[in-house]
Amino acid sequence: MQARLIALRDAHEDRFKALIEMLELPAEADRQALRLMMLGALNWTQTWYRPGGDPPATLARRFLALVAIGPGAVPPDVIAERYLTLFAGGPGAEDTP
Repeated sequence: MQARLIALRDAHEDRFKALIEMLELPAEADRQALRLMMLGALNWTQTWYRPGGDPPATLARRFLALVAIGPGAVPPDVIAERYLTLFAGGPGAEDTP
């Protein structure tokens, strides 16, 4: 049974790997991280999705638009610094989006 579940999981992840490979992303994009984030978002759909809200196709387009911004938009260390400052209530917290 465990071997069958692992095979199903691997096949599911392979589908996502293939889909992400088809996306036109910057060369430096971390495709593995993107795949894991997408799988995580999908696994929690029953929690965050609200019927009557935006249709799934619109949500997918928005998600991909965020991905398309690419890692060069704001360096991850700058984002981390901003949010650590915000949550710590330190200097500059009021200027952080």
